[in-house]
This record gives sequence, structure tokens and C-alpha cells, in this order.
Amino acid sequence: MSDRIIVLPIEVRERIRAGEVVERPASVVKELIENSIDAGSRRIICEIIRGGVERIRVTDDGEGMSPSDAELALKRYSTSKIKAIDDIYHIQTFGFRGEALPSIKAVSELTLETRPSNDEIGFLIRTRGNEIIEKRPQPMKVGTIVDVRRLFFNTPARRKFIKSERVEFNHIKKVFTALAIEHKNIHFTLFNNGSLSLDLPSCLDLKERLSYILEANLLDNLLFFSERYDNIEIKGTTVRPEHAESLRKFQYIFVNGRWVSSNLVRKAIYQAYGNSLWGKHPVFVVEINLPSKDIDVNIHPTKKEVRFNKENEIFRNTFLAIKKILISKEGLPELEKEKNFLLQEELVQSGQLTEQTFFQKVGEETTSYRVGTTVPKGFWQLHNSYIFASTKTGFMIVDQHAAHERIIFDKIMGRKEPIPPQMLLFPIKVIHSLLKDIIDNVSSKEVFSEVAKQVACKSAIKAGQMLQPEEMNKLFDDLFATDNPYQCPHGRPTMIKFTLDELEKKFKRK
Repeated sequence: MSDRIIVLPIEVRERIRAGEVVERPASVVKELIENSIDAGSRRIICEIIRGGVERIRVTDDGEGMSPSDAELALKRYSTSKIKAIDDIYHIQTFGFRGEALPSIKAVSELTLETRPSNDEIGFLIRTRGNEIIEKRPQPMKVGTIVDVRRLFFNTPARRKFIKSERVEFNHIKKVFTALAIEHKNIHFTLFNNGSLSLDLPSCLDLKERLSYILEANLLDNLLFFSERYDNIEIKGTTVRPEHAESLRKFQYIFVNGRWVSSNLVRKAIYQAYGNSLWGKHPVFVVEINLPSKDIDVNIHPTKKEVRFNKENEIFRNTFLAIKKILISKEGLPELEKEKNFLLQEELVQSGQLTEQTFFQKVGEETTSYRVGTTVPKGFWQLHNSYIFASTKTGFMIVDQHAAHERIIFDKIMGRKEPIPPQMLLFPIKVIHSLLKDIIDNVSSKEVFSEVAKQVACKSAIKAGQMLQPEEMNKLFDDLFATDNPYQCPHGRPTMIKFTLDELEKKFKRK
């Protein structure tokens, strides 16, 4: 039998390696812009034609390269970022493998123009695949221009997997946006088929950067946070549950300035929301900074994944940071109250409500409170169904039924042992036949949750029920003590907020 094992030709090896780095046009954009960032650029322009398959051109004003460095940059494993094995564990730049440009070159027609500040003229290299077509001096400004054309021209199998122009550009735009979010000191501009798509001037902070990207209604509802746990810093922004979206389209995670995909971090964020999302997805930007020795970014050529040495700490601290902002004063509206506000509660009756009596005590009224309080400013009931309350920035309208549903549901679900009587403001009756229709056994957590939802709905105060001022006050206090005061257990909103700015615009005072 003849020998069947062969060493692959260099051209085949180059294309295989390129496939690990260049998955689609967005991969090219990511690698080129990261190179520009590493070069100290303050202005980066990206031009896309036909989803990046026909052309990707990235221009920067970075430090540029000498002719000899430019030629080396197109050779695999040539890099200025690391010099020894130990450098891999202390990486401060995006690129370090020396694979990006050679991989792009292998599957495209590429032109590299570059000029360092200490040279009076630039240098141009033009390639087709791995073949160098032209090398010559090139008059140009300080910086670098990489022009990639006919991507995957020599790998037709890969080209078949390219999606529509619109889909590919959306991937490019997401990559571009991620890099712009994290590098606020750089002016980024993106063109699509000759038209301006994004223009993001350099700015000072995350909020200013997002003001150029997000719609005003979403921007106004962002919650910003910054926490430090020992040597781990976690900062960024997210939204209240009621502003979560149906699609997972604006979620960004950064680790030490690098945009990454981390199921660990994403899971911690979702868990911090508890059961308040109801199938929707939060908008968030989370930046995690920690010692470089505690992460490994050398897992995959794209560097999109990282490995944490202390996964439990990262998970716990991310969870705590998100949870804290969701329940903090920034996440909950501050009601205007009289300075001498005092709430006193007197328990009227007590007892034990077990799983058995939960079903069997038909028609028995649960525990209620007798409330004595100084009434806060601004409470007013509309049509015995909606409660208006003054806040420091405007006012809110609360659906009294949905709010009371949330209070009852949380109190039921918060008990694992025999359930003590719920401390409800209003006497209620538990409907035995309804519960029996839903369940015969409450041992399952999911089923018990469904029962709790139905009990909360049937037991809560109804639209049309008049409330006294002290009762409205108690309802507000109990609502904002829950895990998710913004939605009832079925996912409907409990409140709507209005700012004075919105009112002034309506009355054309602004």
C-alpha cells in the first residue's frame, strides 16, 4: 500500500488557518479596527461595499509602519505585541498572534498603505491571495489604510455560506458598535455603500457614547452602575425589567477592554433579574476589569472567548452589581413624602397557613393590617383604579390591581416552609375551586408558581375599589419592597412614569 499521509501544501495550510480567523466580513472589520486601536489611532473610518464581500476599507491616523514592518505584518506569526511566552499572560493589546493580516490576505485581494510619522512618504503593498502583486512608495498622510476586496474569491465553498448583504452589514455594524462603545476616546465613522451609517465622535463616558447610538426613549431609562469587589471592577449600564426587549440585540460584555462572548457573565445578568423578564431580554453594557493574570484570552484565534481563573467570583460579583442597581434608589422612583412621615403597623391576627389550609380554608379571610400614618404628598386615586403619586422628577400612575398582584405573589413565593398568613393590606378570599382546577399537588416549583399567580390575581384588590390615602401609601411601600415592582406576575406593567420635561413639552413650554 502506498503512503497515504501527506504534508499539506503551504497554500492549503494558509487557507485553513484563515478560516479560523476570517469567518465572515465582520471578522475582517473586527481585526482591522483592533489593529488601528492598537496603533494609537484617534480617528477610524470604515467603508463597506455590498456587505463587505466586495470591499472593506479601514483608514486610521495611527502610528503607521515602516516598509520593512509592513512586509513582516503580512507574514504569519509576525507581531510587535509579544516577544516571549510569558508575555501571553500579560497581554494589553488586541492583536498578539500575528495572524489577522496574513489570514485576511490569504482569502482576498488586499492593499496595505502605511506611513509612520518619522517618514516623509508612505509605502504600499498589494497582494492577491498569498501572492505579492506590487510594492512601491506611496504619498499619504501618517497612518494606515487597509483595503480588502473580493473576500473569499479563492474559497468558493466559504463564499457560499455568506448571507445577504443586509445580514452581513448588520454583523459588521454590531462589531463596529462594540469597539466604539469600549473605546470612547476615538472618533469612529462607518459608511455603507457610500452612505453614512454611524458617526460616533470621541467622548468622555459611556452615557455620552450611547447617546449617539440608542434611541432617546431607551437612553432615558438606562441605569448606570460601578462596583468594585476586591480587585474586580464591574461597571456599565442596564435597564429596568419593563424596558427589556423581545430580541437579544443590544447586549455587550467587555473584559479588560476586549469585547467577548461569555455565557457565564450573561447568565449572572439574567439571574439578577429573577423572574421579572418574562421571556424578554435586557439591554446591557457590562465592563469587567481584573488583573490580566486572572484571565486567558488565548483560547481561540478570534479572541472572542475568555476563560476566567475565578469563575465563581466573576459570576457572583456580576450578579450582585446588576441586582444592586435594579433595587437601588436609581432603579426605583423616590416618592415625595412629608418630612415627619411615619408608618406604624399593628398586626390584627396571626396563625399558620400550611399547604393543606392553603386549599381547604375556603372563604377564610387572610390577615390584614390596621395602618396609621401621615399621608405622603401627591397620592390621588383616579376612577378608583389608578393611583397618581408625585415623584422628585415628575409623577407616576400605578395600576392598583397589578401592583397588589405583585405584592401577593412575592409574599407567597418567598415562603418555603408552611406559609404564615400573608401580611396583606386588604382582606381577601381564596377561591378553592379555582385552585383545585389548576393543581392537585403543589410540590412542583413551576406549578406552585402558577398557583401563586392565580391566587394573586383573584385575591388582589380590583379596579373600581376605592382606597383610603393610608391604604394607597401602604400599597406603594409594599410594592417597592418586592423584587420586581415594575411588572405583575403575568408580565403586565404595574406603573407608568412621566417626567416634568415630558409635561412641559406637551404644553409646549420647551
